Amino acid sequence: MQKSFPEVKYKRRDYFKQTPHYRILAKENDTLIGHVGLDYRVMNLGSSPIKVLVLIDICIYSSHRENGIGEKLLQKADRLSLEFSERIDFLFLVTNTPNYFEKYGFRRVEPTTTWLKIHQHKNYGVGTEKIDDTHFMIKSINDKKWVGENLDLLGYMY
Repeated sequence: MQKSFPEVKYKRRDYFKQTPHYRILAKENDTLIGHVGLDYRVMNLGSSPIKVLVLIDICIYSSHRENGIGEKLLQKADRLSLEFSERIDFLFLVTNTPNYFEKYGFRRVEPTTTWLKIHQHKNYGVGTEKIDDTHFMIKSINDKKWVGENLDLLGYMY
């Protein structure tokens, strides 16, 4: 991740907030050039649980961007989610570049969000607010509707 985002200090970790459950890797001649982490979680939307596969820590080495690698990683995540559609309601991600993901069927949602505030392996309590400086995006997998204005992540923020 450090080679993909040199401006972010990862402090010798291979993850940002938490270790992902799974990773999709992009390689060129046995050299890692990109990846996306996958985190499977149940969240609470309104008053209903939803099963979510979250795309986290999407990284592509800067020297390999604009070559369709991000698209291939998203397509692989789509295929995986469809294979397990009985256990996944939505793909979910948090981004500051929403236009990129809209091209692949994601749409923006703007819930009031509750989450566990974690920074550098320390818990700072629970936060609840409508977040304006980042974008939550979803893609429905099994025809479940996104209903409700309140989303409890039931864990940390991505």
